[in-house]
Amino acid sequence: MSWEPNWHWLAPLTAWLGRYALLAALVGSAAGFVLWLAGSRFSRSLVTLLAVAVGAVLGMHLPRWFGWPIDGMGLAVGGAVVLGLSGFLLHNTWVGLSLSALLALWSGLAAWAVAGGGARLEFQWPDIDPAADASTVLASLWRAMPGDLPWVMPCAVAGAVATGVVIAVVWPKRARVLAYSIAGLSLLVVAGLWAMQMSRPQWLALLPKDFVSQVAVLLALVGIGVLIQWRLTPVGRPAEKQ
Repeated sequence: MSWEPNWHWLAPLTAWLGRYALLAALVGSAAGFVLWLAGSRFSRSLVTLLAVAVGAVLGMHLPRWFGWPIDGMGLAVGGAVVLGLSGFLLHNTWVGLSLSALLALWSGLAAWAVAGGGARLEFQWPDIDPAADASTVLASLWRAMPGDLPWVMPCAVAGAVATGVVIAVVWPKRARVLAYSIAGLSLLVVAGLWAMQMSRPQWLALLPKDFVSQVAVLLALVGIGVLIQWRLTPVGRPAEKQ
């Protein structure tokens, strides 16, 4: 799978950031590197801070999105407190949901590469009747996927989500280190390739081109991240010692 045809996903962000795009890519690469190798060491703090930020942003914008006649500042404070507490108290739940989402994303991308019939990584939205019910809309989106994806994608995503849930329930510590390894590596790969494309495009020629080699390299890097983070992550309650 070639990287070049998929740069259109980052083009709007590059244009918006302008001369700061390379700096953003380098910062993203550094953040991804830290999460890949040491993110689980600070998992509860990171989850709590992220939940607080999400609650504040949602609370600030929800009144405007839905036309509610209330002050967004108060709702932002309430959302930050509620989601922040949930991130701290339900830490393993948040990690499990994140792991399931990451596995679903990786499985979906792999399914697109294998069963997408060579289509570029983009989705052509079909014409949808605004008055149609949800089942009709979902059926239209399903049929719009290229190649064999209408059958392969749901199975791949469902299997990935189920795997993430099982790992999070049975092996909480494994779920934590795996989630941060995948999240950090995803950010590192995207931001690193983005930085190379802007500053050293000739380096992209050194990357593996065939899909099997790319998957093998990514899985090996995930394994390295898991092994390092397993040693760095403190042992918690008995349920988290696995």
